Amino acid sequence: MKKWKSNLFPVITLAVCPGLAACGGGRKPLEITVVNRTTYPAEDIRIRETDGKDWGENRLETTLAQGESIKIDLGKYTVEELDRGFQVQFYCEDEKPVNPNYDPDTATILENGSFLIFTPPDISVPVFVDSAYDAVVCDKKIMELYALNDDGRGDLIPSERIPVLMGGALPFTNMQNLRTENNEDGTYRYEDFTQDGQILIVNTAEPTRFAP
Repeated sequence: MKKWKSNLFPVITLAVCPGLAACGGGRKPLEITVVNRTTYPAEDIRIRETDGKDWGENRLETTLAQGESIKIDLGKYTVEELDRGFQVQFYCEDEKPVNPNYDPDTATILENGSFLIFTPPDISVPVFVDSAYDAVVCDKKIMELYALNDDGRGDLIPSERIPVLMGGALPFTNMQNLRTENNEDGTYRYEDFTQDGQILIVNTAEPTRFAP
C-alpha cells in the first residue's frame, strides 16, 4: 500500500501543474501613459483592440490639457492580441476629433509602459509611440516635422524662375540641342550634346514624388 501511494502522488502533481499554468500565465498587463501634445485640450480618448467592434468607454476622467499626461490601465492581453495592435481615437471639448485627418482604423502597437503621445493636428505624424517621454526631445521631433511640411518640396516652380542650362567653357559651348520641352505646369526637359559629342546633358524639372 505504501508503494502504491508514493507512485500516485507524482502523477497527480504533474496533472495539476499544467492546468495552473494555462489558467494564469497567458495574459500580460498593459498600462500606458497618454501625453497630450496636440495644443488642444483632450476631452475623450477611446482605445480598442484592432478587431474590436465597440470603442468602449472614455479613458479620461477629466480633461487632459496641453502638455499633461495620464496613466491608463488597459487590462490584460495575450501576446497574439498585443501583436494585432490597438486603434485609438481622441476628441477635444466640442466632441470632434482633435485631428480630423487621423485615421482611427490605423493599428498602433502598444507595450506595457509605452508612452502614447498625441501630436499637433497640422503635422504629418498624428501620434508618437515610445518607451520613454522627454518634452525637449518631443519638441524637437515636432519642430522637425513642421520644417518638413514647410520646406517647399512639391511646390510648383514659377515659369520666370525656371533655370535654363547655358553654355560655358569647352566642352559646354556650341552644344547641339536634341530636345526642348516646356510645359504649362512649369515642368521642362532639355537634352544637349556637348561640342565633343561625348556627354549628354539633361536638364529637367518634374512633378515631385516625395512623400514625407
